[in-house]
Amino acid sequence: MVTSLDAVLVLQVDAGLLDRAPCQLQADASFDGVVNSLDAAIILQREAGLLAACEPGEAGFTASLTAVDKVAVPGEPFSLTLSVSNCNERETARRYSSSQLYDFIVRDESGATVWSWSRGKAFVQAVMERTYGDRQTVTYGVVWDQTTNDVAPVAPGTYQIEALDVGCTLPALNQCGLSATIDVQILVPPVP
Repeated sequence: MVTSLDAVLVLQVDAGLLDRAPCQLQADASFDGVVNSLDAAIILQREAGLLAACEPGEAGFTASLTAVDKVAVPGEPFSLTLSVSNCNERETARRYSSSQLYDFIVRDESGATVWSWSRGKAFVQAVMERTYGDRQTVTYGVVWDQTTNDVAPVAPGTYQIEALDVGCTLPALNQCGLSATIDVQILVPPVP
């Protein structure tokens, strides 16, 4: 069982106080190959019940998107977590058209895309399947540093963030493009 004490260990690794976490593979809660404060945030969100969860009797997959903070000053990064849960009472696979399993997209108030996590990344172009265990939840985390795809700072305002699992459920290839959205706000900087 993962608890807030595991988040403390992850933060100690991130701060350089420990060389590695006792269970290094499980400590990488964001599945990005690095153990850092983002993983600690995901662990705490999971323990607080903020990540996707299946309701009794629910079937299919469900997704949720959380942010450590939904309001920030300019330049302060947003830590984002997509949580995908298999609500079926059996192992269920999802099929992906490449090695990309998820994406995060930021849109401004007009609906225009200003940033996407996948932009500029290369993915293996091969059909892939991922099997999710009975009632298993998987989390993916990224950090948006308040810049556009062109690495320019974004203006203060409200932004909609969409996180999506880009696969489809097997065997019928239904429930595609599983997504969740939240709004975040970037405040006007204080006047000195």
